[in-house]
Amino acid sequence: MRTIVNAIQMLVLLSAAGLADASTRPLFAGKNQPIGEVETFFIGNQLVVTAQVTEVGWCLGASHLYVGNEAPTSAAPGQFPYYHDLGCSLSDTYMVDVDAVDQYVAYHAESKQSAYPIGGTVSYMVQFPGGDSYFNAYINGMGPLDAWCIDFGRSISPGTTYTNCELRSLNDQDLGIVDREENLGYASWILNQDWSLYPEYSWKEIQAALWKLIDDNPPVNSGGGISWDEAKALEIVDMALTNGSGYNADSFEGLVLLCKNSNDVVNRQITLVAVPVDGFFIGEDTAWAQGSDNWYNGKGNMIGWGSYFLEPYPQP
Repeated sequence: MRTIVNAIQMLVLLSAAGLADASTRPLFAGKNQPIGEVETFFIGNQLVVTAQVTEVGWCLGASHLYVGNEAPTSAAPGQFPYYHDLGCSLSDTYMVDVDAVDQYVAYHAESKQSAYPIGGTVSYMVQFPGGDSYFNAYINGMGPLDAWCIDFGRSISPGTTYTNCELRSLNDQDLGIVDREENLGYASWILNQDWSLYPEYSWKEIQAALWKLIDDNPPVNSGGGISWDEAKALEIVDMALTNGSGYNADSFEGLVLLCKNSNDVVNRQITLVAVPVDGFFIGEDTAWAQGSDNWYNGKGNMIGWGSYFLEPYPQP
């Protein structure tokens, strides 16, 4: 997994760089749809490029970056030297070693639009226990949906409607809030299995397996108002670790609910909600950071609509 620069680190970087030295450009999907911003700034001999999605319902599936002393000769993002697999992320950060001269930059992303308001705020309520899951969940009144706890350290009150809950994708590479973010892909594998074919495992063993994969201090045998067969829970963990690497959802996508207090701090149990994969994404588009220069062929015709720009190296 790529190195994640979390929010605290980014604040330090911005402080060191000085906001006056940063430049911001709009990020467009499909040429005309603004979905976010791309910011660039230097820290010594490193160029930092950050993308942030600001349009609710959109996320980034992958990105390509060109940085160099000379202008890029190809408009094909696949030929750019830097790449990130982003899943369905709201942010993206590159830190590139550069010479102490002006740098040409081109930022391209594969953007996705979801039917769900990813990145936005929703109302959320859970019921305990669920039918075939730890919770029954309702997002903006829609449900019941199967939901699971992925945060044993916080609590949530069943039957209470929370109105300040941020909706994120399970495939967001920069959630930065759960203990073992690197194991979230295994949770996706668990969500997508038809456990009715394996009656020896109940939803309680499934919940316990999720805690063991994602929480730093998972309970043993019992916890969170339920008890389970510990050996069977560990069998599910082993199956997920064996089969879930690089898994792509084929039945259910995962939504992560981050419910916050008035200070915008997550203060309720983080939960994972399974929603059908069919109709989850309603569109995909290429996206570019708006630049000042374009590519042209030998006849002088513009190639595509992508662009690049020159980022001036700060003078002492």
